[in-house]
Amino acid sequence: MTPEWIRESHEVWLRGDHVELEWMQQEYRMQPFQGLKIAISGIEDCSSPEHLSLRELIVVARRTAIKNLVNNNGGQYSKDLDRTCTHLVTPTSTSTPKQSEKVKWALREIASSETAKRRGGKKNEHTMKLVYEEWLWDCLGYRGRFKEEDYDARRPRSKARIHAGACGVIVWRRGWQAHAQTTS
Repeated sequence: MTPEWIRESHEVWLRGDHVELEWMQQEYRMQPFQGLKIAISGIEDCSSPEHLSLRELIVVARRTAIKNLVNNNGGQYSKDLDRTCTHLVTPTSTSTPKQSEKVKWALREIASSETAKRRGGKKNEHTMKLVYEEWLWDCLGYRGRFKEEDYDARRPRSKARIHAGACGVIVWRRGWQAHAQTTS
């Protein structure tokens, strides 16, 4: 919940009005990617869709869906990876033989930051997170943020909580009912 929720709830209470909890939860819910700058790697974009195979079109659609979902859920999508990025999302482990340049650069930055912290560097200096794509889908399905450590792409992959289908369709369990949401 955002800090505005506390202020609004207090004002409603002071007036003696009834607090509409469900409405306030929706209105003042903290978005999953609030304050994050997210880049992706391993899902390549193509410039001329008319020459693409069906599989390549799905990749383009998925990349566009991720961009829109990040931006619409409080985050900032970044095409380029730089030191201001908080997360790099990748579908593959960092132990795969053919890593993208973004993943290689992120690994160097993370190692450098962790070394600086061990040597007594700034404690509040942000360290970029390198996470599996499942982190993104799980956060969206949960409508909150999961710990990145459970999705660290430098470690073996754990089981995803949410399943993302082709073309940006997210399927998750909410309560006891299954829901599907298209992302376009």
